[in-house]
Amino acid sequence: MRHPIEGKEALNITGRSPSCRPGKTGILVLALLAAGVVAAGCSSPGSSSGGGTASAVPPITIGVSAAETGYLSASADIPFLKGIKYAVSAINGAGGVDGHKLVLSAVLDEQSSAATGVANVNQLINQDHVDVIMAGSDSTACASAESAVAAAQTPMTCISPPPSGSTYQFQVAASVPGMVADEMGYIKSRHITSIALVNVSTVYGQIIGKIITGLAAADGIKVAYTTTVSATATDLTATMQAVKAAHPGAVVDSMTGPEHVVEAKGAAAAGLTVPLIQITDTTNVFQESAQAYPDLYFVTLPPQAYPDVPDAALATAIKPFWSMYSSRNGGDTAQIAAAAYGWDAVHILAAAMAKAGAFTGPKLQAALQELSYQGVNSLFEFSATDHGGENAVPNPDSIGHFVGGKLQIVYNAS
Repeated sequence: MRHPIEGKEALNITGRSPSCRPGKTGILVLALLAAGVVAAGCSSPGSSSGGGTASAVPPITIGVSAAETGYLSASADIPFLKGIKYAVSAINGAGGVDGHKLVLSAVLDEQSSAATGVANVNQLINQDHVDVIMAGSDSTACASAESAVAAAQTPMTCISPPPSGSTYQFQVAASVPGMVADEMGYIKSRHITSIALVNVSTVYGQIIGKIITGLAAADGIKVAYTTTVSATATDLTATMQAVKAAHPGAVVDSMTGPEHVVEAKGAAAAGLTVPLIQITDTTNVFQESAQAYPDLYFVTLPPQAYPDVPDAALATAIKPFWSMYSSRNGGDTAQIAAAAYGWDAVHILAAAMAKAGAFTGPKLQAALQELSYQGVNSLFEFSATDHGGENAVPNPDSIGHFVGGKLQIVYNAS
């Protein structure tokens, strides 16, 4: 579904914005809530060197492909879209980027389908001619769109990791190796010597499964059982019975969304009696999973753990975003981590645009590859060989557990 664009900013969108370089006054970087980067005073065609009128300054067009329907919608992409909209509003309220407003010129429903996601990306490139693309959490869609955005030289952010060697895709979410390190570090801290791995049949799931297997081998932890399940399975009781029969010391997974609840219910029905450790999700999903299977532990991202965040710079970045999100959502922060992906993604792009003096193409791609940005999910240090930006920064994540309905942090890798 393509959404209608509201307000004056929707007018005059004719294609890509031209590259824009800062004038004599330079780029003014403003602290914007959680540290957004905004600039003003850049001249454009038809304007004076002082910047001209707002109508003479073309907008920066953003295209989004995210799941508003299907299994990835409620727990991942809908809050992700909310974070995007909050960030666009905040940056535009502070003057935009180099005086150019950000416009969500097309928001397309990915329908939790990789094929639809790829079709959306092609539409955003070839029909909507957007400056940048932001994609939701479908890992297969992200990987499959890599060649299209590279050919078009259109920078694209993804929640999931981009393929190895990707040139124009950048991850703006929690580091997969970091999250797995949390899971395996917690297992080691409890002196557990064997695990069962429940993989999900997506690119994201297979990446996580491979890292878990590698770390387990390096740490001398036996993988007693491995299985792969569908991302849309509705009953995993038989799967968890097979897991139980392998007698692991703990169970780890690589799934996200409603499947976590299905897995927890399956574990309870199978009579499993060992810790179940789940990878990232929203806290409301983890809560429902814990109600079904109380011996549940999970990767907890910094906005979910706040204020229990030991990194002072990260806690400082989270505080205004957390307060804003909480106030706008009636105190409900269950989906804040997914919203933070959208918030960080927009601010990362805006910071790179200010750095590059360009809103798309090779100049923006080069600036993204050199960007250091303190987000609300992590410190990001991107490079030509690290488009996830988190390989060389402290692991900000932790392991959480519900006790009496309240989230408690039980392990911190850093």
